[in-house]
This record gives sequence, structure tokens and C-alpha cells, in this order.
Amino acid sequence: MRKQFAGFVALYFYCQGVFSQNILQGRVISEETQKPLPSASVYLNNTSLGTITNEQGLFVINKIPSGKFRLVVSCVGYEAYISLIDPRVLSKDFMIALKTKPQELAGFSVAPPDPDGWKKWGKLFTDIFIGTTTNSNDCKLLNPEAIKFRLNADNTLTAFAKEPLQIMNYKLGYGIKYKLEEFEYNLDSKLVNYSGYTFFKDMAVAHPNRTRRYEQATLEDYNGSFLHFKRAFYANNLDGNMKSIRFHN
Repeated sequence: MRKQFAGFVALYFYCQGVFSQNILQGRVISEETQKPLPSASVYLNNTSLGTITNEQGLFVINKIPSGKFRLVVSCVGYEAYISLIDPRVLSKDFMIALKTKPQELAGFSVAPPDPDGWKKWGKLFTDIFIGTTTNSNDCKLLNPEAIKFRLNADNTLTAFAKEPLQIMNYKLGYGIKYKLEEFEYNLDSKLVNYSGYTFFKDMAVAHPNRTRRYEQATLEDYNGSFLHFKRAFYANNLDGNMKSIRFHN
């Protein structure tokens, strides 16, 4: 099923609940050396809750809502740690050991990536990943050089990135770090499959004078979205929402 990344994540800030005061803290170390890993990224997937480890590998994330979350921990040169957690039941001595990443990525062990990959496939990737709607014009991929491509014998295009993709949506006021786990596009059937983990950054924190503008733009984008329709449908309130539900192209 073809997905458009910008349209999906644009609804994030409008759909957040009220956060409680749970705290997640722990330490990130190297499994091989047992030494702390500084500057490792630690965040809860699909939220703006995250931090980096200090020189002792320690981290603290505050104001976490109740419930279970997918914790993502990544560091250059190491395999990512991804686990479903409940911060309320974790020990204060929570330890995460990262494994050293193999030099050869499994997905590209058969053939090397195309050295001209972005030139050949960059626009196609951007159209699929970010989308082609009006809002996607305000959504920019900041580090395209991080993405590598390979065209396979079965006419599928695969892509990977050794670092998180940096994406900015200047209209809705958020930045995204997206850890791309897999991306495959079938050039014959036009079917795409990709997955990854997302960390949001609210630009209004650094630019509070733009908060109202961002909120209004996000609300306008939410009204008429498929998520708006689904919520109205499940709440049995389509009649009360029909004036604002006009699906985007």
C-alpha cells in the first residue's frame, strides 16, 4: 500500500494527549567493552520525548504519559536498540547494551549501492516518502546525501540510510528525525513498503512567536484528513463533522 509520509506525520501535534509526569532514566553502554556510550540518541517513537546520553552514558526523559511506548536507542557504529517498554515498571538502574554494527549491511551484501543513486532515484524517493500534496512543498529533506540506493534484479528499488533522515516541515512547525529501517519500491507494480522510527521536534519551542500560526496550520491540515474521518466515524459523529471533512487530494 502506498503511503505518504508528510500527510501521516503532520497530524502528530494535533493528536497528542495530555502528558503526565512519568520519568524514564538509565544508562547506555557498549555490549563489547561494557563502557558508557556518550551522545547516543534515546527517544520514544512517534513522540517529541527524547534526549542524548551524557559522558557517563546516562539519560533522563521527563513528562512521559502513562502507557507503553517503543523505545529507540541509536549511536553511530552500533545497531539500534528497539523495545516496547512501560516506563512505570522499569528499574532506575535500567541498562541498555548496544551491539557493534557489522561493517557490511545485510541488505547490501550482494551488490554495492549505486554511486549515482540520488541523481537517478532522489525525486522518486522524495515523492513517495514525503508526498506530492500542496503541504509536501513545505516539507524538506535536509540530508539527502545520507540515502543510498540499489536497483535489484527483480526491478525493485531498495534504499537505506546510515544516519537518521532529517526532515523539516516549515508550514506546520516541526522537525523529524526518521530512522529508516527498510524501503522497497516495486517499479513494476508501483507498490512500496517502508518502515522506521520517528522523533519529533516542535519548532515552536525555539520560536514561540510562531506557535499560533503553527497550531492553526496543523488544525487546517487535520480537518479533512483521513484520520479526522476515522475518528468522527468511530465516535458516530459524522454528521457533526461533515462540514469540515473534505478530503485532501
